[in-house]
Amino acid sequence: MFLNTLGVKDWVIKKWAKIGPEENVTVQTHQNSGNNNHGVKQLQIFFDSLPKLESHYCRATSSKLYLEPIWTSKSQLYKFYKSDFCINQNEKAVSIATFHKVFEKNKLSLYRPKKKICAIPVCPFKQGIFQKISTMSMTNIKKKQGLKR
Repeated sequence: MFLNTLGVKDWVIKKWAKIGPEENVTVQTHQNSGNNNHGVKQLQIFFDSLPKLESHYCRATSSKLYLEPIWTSKSQLYKFYKSDFCINQNEKAVSIATFHKVFEKNKLSLYRPKKKICAIPVCPFKQGIFQKISTMSMTNIKKKQGLKR
């Protein structure tokens, strides 16, 4: 037969033949499977609680939800999750691999602006952060907008 191809000796096949098909089947469950589901649910609650930007403020076409620019990397977000959320909820943190998988599954992304942040007082990129602009600079903005038309 194909014993050399499979890399087994003939005694292994004979042993398998002696053991019936019912005795050979073993079901193994992972010890942390129940805890992992609970951890993923807690992670989902964490992602739902994060402040998000609408995608049209970030890209022209996108199916992703962008997180507000509080964190600059996924590792910073994971550290925040472990140090803040898990401690407050008295929960064990999931692994960073699980964190990344759920992050991608939820179609989340970190906000990275392609353009400079605008100088208009109510800027969608600043989400509720208002800056006072002097009257002089506001008139300059209006003049520039008038020239562009």
